[in-house]
Parts: sequence; C-alpha cells; structure tokens
Amino acid sequence: MVEAMRALGRILVNRVADLGSACVLFDTKVIDGAVDGAGWFVRALSKLFLWWDRWVIDGLVDFAGRFTRSLSHPIRMLQGGVVSTYALFILLGVTLLLAYYGHSMYSLVRGLR
Repeated sequence: MVEAMRALGRILVNRVADLGSACVLFDTKVIDGAVDGAGWFVRALSKLFLWWDRWVIDGLVDFAGRFTRSLSHPIRMLQGGVVSTYALFILLGVTLLLAYYGHSMYSLVRGLR
C-alpha cells in the first residue's frame, strides 16, 4: 500500500513537473518571442520616424527658411537703417501711387461736374 502511494505520488509529481516544464517552454518561446518581436518592431519603427523627421520635416523647414532668406536678399540691401532713406522711399511710393491713380481721379472728378 505504501509502495502504491509512492508510485502515485511520483506520477503526480512528474506530471506537475512536466506541466511546469511546458509552461516554461511556452513562456520562453511564445511570450518572450512576442515581447522581443514587439521590441524589435518598435525600434525599427522609431528609426523610420527618426529618418522621416530628420530628412523630410526638418528638410522642409530648412528649405522654407533658406528660400525666404534668398527672397529677402534684395530688400535687405535696401535697408540700411538710415531714416532719411526710408523717408525717401515713402515719398517715392506716394509719388508713384499718385501718378498711377491721378489720371483716374482726374477723370472721375471731371465726370462729376
């Protein structure tokens, strides 16, 4: 009887040990594999996003800045910081506006009489 109990105990203990080994194998292959795969995927995706940010987004911003700077070069040459020069440009602008619209205003006033 004692021998039968020992044999039954060994059978149960061996099955529980086998179940534990199966759980360890499942954890090692499936769970850890999924975690490692997710980590690899996120690292690869972050490298892709880093490349996109560096070359596309930053490239567009840098291009916009350089393009604006190149277009502003002629205007920067006119800006010397001298107030009398600015007053001259304002006077020239008003003169051009009066010359352009003066004829139309003269015709309009003449038509009202």
